[in-house]
Amino acid sequence: MAQLSRLMAQSNAQLQLVMPLVPQGIRSHVKAGPLDESTWCLLVPNGAVAIKLRHLAPELEKRLLHSMGVNVQIRIKISKPG
Repeated sequence: MAQLSRLMAQSNAQLQLVMPLVPQGIRSHVKAGPLDESTWCLLVPNGAVAIKLRHLAPELEKRLLHSMGVNVQIRIKISKPG
């Protein structure tokens, strides 16, 4: 349980770090998702937001690497409502 809490906190910290790179209009739609050693998932509500984030992913990955020393590949997933 402690490991899960740590990963959730890390995922949220990473989201806060990269959020300034995300356009203002879609920030409220981007949520921190699962994190493991090599990938980090961002959850979005629809394909339009997903497309924009996929274009930004290389910049977001660079920010994480340079600011936190975290080298992960960002995956974008459309979350199902409910």
